Amino acid sequence: MSLVVLNHYLDLTEAQVVRSFLSAHGLHASLPDENYLGVHWTRLFALGGARVHVPRSMADEARALLANVPPLRDPPTPFPRRWFRKRVCALFVVLVGG
Repeated sequence: MSLVVLNHYLDLTEAQVVRSFLSAHGLHASLPDENYLGVHWTRLFALGGARVHVPRSMADEARALLANVPPLRDPPTPFPRRWFRKRVCALFVVLVGG
C-alpha cells in the first residue's frame, strides 16, 4: 500500500483533526511526524508542516471530503476606523488627565 501526502498543515492540532475526520469517514489517514512534532514543535516550519498521509487509492475521495468542509477559522473582521479613533482619543484623555 503506497501512501501519498494529502496536505501539509502548519498547526499540528489541525492536522490531527483532519486525520480524525478522514478516519471517521472510513479512510485510513496517518500523521508520520506526529510524535516528533509533538515534542519538537519548533521544527514544524523546517519540515514544511505536519503531513497527512492517505493511501494512493483513497486520495481522491479524501480530497473530495475535505473540499466540502468549511474552513476551520473565519478571517478576522476589521474594526471600523472611527471605532479605533474614538478609543484612541478616549485613552489619550485618560492618560493625559483631561
